Amino acid sequence: MSQSLVKSKRIRSGHKAHVRGVINDANELAGNYDHENPEHRSRAKHKSTLTKKMELIATLNETIVAQVEDENIEAEIADSSEFMDEIDMCLTTLEYAPRVEAENVVALPTQANSSQPDQQVDDPGHGGGGGSKVRLPKLQLPSFDGNFKDWSAFWDSFDSAINSNQSLTPIEKFSYLRALLRGSAAATINGLSLSSANYESAVALLKERYGDPQKIINAHMDALVNLPIVENARDFKAVRHVYDEVEANVRALSALGRKAEEYGGLLLPLMFHKIPEEIRLSICNKVRVPLQ
Repeated sequence: MSQSLVKSKRIRSGHKAHVRGVINDANELAGNYDHENPEHRSRAKHKSTLTKKMELIATLNETIVAQVEDENIEAEIADSSEFMDEIDMCLTTLEYAPRVEAENVVALPTQANSSQPDQQVDDPGHGGGGGSKVRLPKLQLPSFDGNFKDWSAFWDSFDSAINSNQSLTPIEKFSYLRALLRGSAAATINGLSLSSANYESAVALLKERYGDPQKIINAHMDALVNLPIVENARDFKAVRHVYDEVEANVRALSALGRKAEEYGGLLLPLMFHKIPEEIRLSICNKVRVPLQ
């Protein structure tokens, strides 16, 4: 490998490292965008930086491809194209951050009707347009890292705020989807370039992998089985954590059509061994259940 090629790759690596930092900051900003926040209005600076870096890295890519061995050209092009797609996706996300933020605004009744009791707030996009407007609390969409038991909550939120939002184009929806995925979930759609046609494919892949009800049920059961054992009845934080986790997973299982009666006989003895003996005795005395 020539010294010129080595130097070009090192220069490109330096620019890539800087760009990754900018992308992380930009994605965080876009996910919590507030046009009244001066820091968030700096999105224009992020766009300018990424655009300039994109041009610079594109030039370096051409220089490097011209110097690499023939057998390495295909791999080099694929790697550089994937990184350029990341920049492009981030630019698209920044472009439409204010647009999604605007969805959190609803029309209120006009001044003439404001004295009427129990006046309802008009739905966004419905009714007359003469009302004043108020900003709702910002909607924080959850991310998804591939944990099966988190899929339903993630998809319900994303579907309501983004997927079913008719004012967004498929490529805009795809940008937000990719920005919310982490770990194995992000890897599931990693090979799909940012395009309108690939949005439906990405959704189908995620639903196929993480939307299987039985896998979700298994994940909730595993979460219950793997709860930590609490030894001290005075460790209120730990006891509360066990209680909250049991409640959350049982509710989720119920939503999936699995009633407590179906698995309670197996789960109850297991849960008894997760809590302190003092609490077990208290429960048994109240409900007159034989101690396991």
